Amino acid sequence: AIAGPIAGLVIAILVSFYGAHTSPILDPLIASSLPKDELQNLNDSIFMQIALAAYGKAGPDVQVLMSPVLFAAWLGFLITFLNLLPAWQLDGGHMARTVFGQKIHRFATYGSVGVLFLLHYEMMAMFILIFSIRNMSVRPLDDASPLSKNRKVLYVVVVALAVLCAPLPFSIWSK
Repeated sequence: AIAGPIAGLVIAILVSFYGAHTSPILDPLIASSLPKDELQNLNDSIFMQIALAAYGKAGPDVQVLMSPVLFAAWLGFLITFLNLLPAWQLDGGHMARTVFGQKIHRFATYGSVGVLFLLHYEMMAMFILIFSIRNMSVRPLDDASPLSKNRKVLYVVVVALAVLCAPLPFSIWSK
């Protein structure tokens, strides 16, 4: 369940560095003269902010004009974040159910829905909520064997990757 998200994440990271390299910085005078609704501010993940910082394009006063390649990386991070949420039938949900059991998995699903609402991804939150109410989860083939310590540690790494891919409403470079 982890191989797919990791493969997608590696590609998104590589694409984000190329996209950050090819995306120009918008001149501050031009940026300040544009109406606020003309500037689309997408919340960036920590991975995206690091890629931009590697090329000196991060900071509270820097406005980057997102190239199509950088936008593709942004989408890759968003999809990876959504897939790693400990909710319903998503990969993160399968892992959470295996680590915590069905009862806590249900609460993790509702918590994930809450996080999506806080990040203003209401449609995805409603999608997960509606479908998870009808069919919470599929039972694993081997529900009797306990997980090894290494697999539990790997789940902590998965949660950390989800946080690093999350479209956060703040910059790590804020004043």
